[in-house]
Amino acid sequence: MKQITCPVCETATTQDTEFCPECSWDIDRSAGELIIGDPAELQQEAERKQHKLQQYRTLYQQAKRVEGFETRLAELENEQRTTRKNIAKLDVGAQRMKMLEQRITALESAQSQNPTIDTLQNRLTALEAWQQGDFRSKRLRSEPRTVSENDMQTVFQVRENGRPLWYLANDFEVQEQVIRDHATSLMWQRGGSEKGLGYAEALTYIEQLNREQFSGYADWRLPTVNELLSLMIATQENGDLYISRAFDVRQRWCWSIDKRSSLSVWGVRFSGGLVGWSSLNGINTFVRVVRS
Repeated sequence: MKQITCPVCETATTQDTEFCPECSWDIDRSAGELIIGDPAELQQEAERKQHKLQQYRTLYQQAKRVEGFETRLAELENEQRTTRKNIAKLDVGAQRMKMLEQRITALESAQSQNPTIDTLQNRLTALEAWQQGDFRSKRLRSEPRTVSENDMQTVFQVRENGRPLWYLANDFEVQEQVIRDHATSLMWQRGGSEKGLGYAEALTYIEQLNREQFSGYADWRLPTVNELLSLMIATQENGDLYISRAFDVRQRWCWSIDKRSSLSVWGVRFSGGLVGWSSLNGINTFVRVVRS
């Protein structure tokens, strides 16, 4: 039996097929030809058939695109369900962290009544268990990124309000002008800028520190948000700041190298224990430099 090709979708079928099995085009009618008659009428009929064919071909192509969109939509919905499951796991983890903090508070309270209880060791053990194993072997991100508000929680590992999901068990070695954290292999400026600086001023301040080889080094830089958050502690310790009392209290809000957009930059507020952002031309913010 003779094979023919559908003029709409180019599907091969037999000549006696009434409709194309792929796109439902009327194969029988489309295959007919006028062999006698007025030439003008024949031309008009041919043009009508060609116009109808083009219209149907356009509709078929649109339908295939819609089919592709529906397939992609189903894939995105599946990804969304997976993401929601992961978020649910993070929520469970946050609840576990809260329970650990409550236990640590209870242990510290017991220590005040019974000095023989080694509360600090218990706190360290609990936090290290929470931090999914040996966190000290994991390197914090040091490369700058542009992070939107939609991605903030995932990239910075913070809650919706900007507070950390977990807190690092630091291992500080305090030196004269710097503090080395053996938990992250980072060296921090113990103090920082004596006053708030604009972002451009902050970069100039760092250039000056490197020219002068502050504390013997010339590779100081602005930290990422994740690096700044490694200094955050769960409770106020340094006055009203969520940072170790080993650091200067003047740097209440610190610039990071991570941008929110071309006009704004992320920072960490140790006075509130959270992440926030500021306009490049907005309020002045303090600088605390770091080196790897």
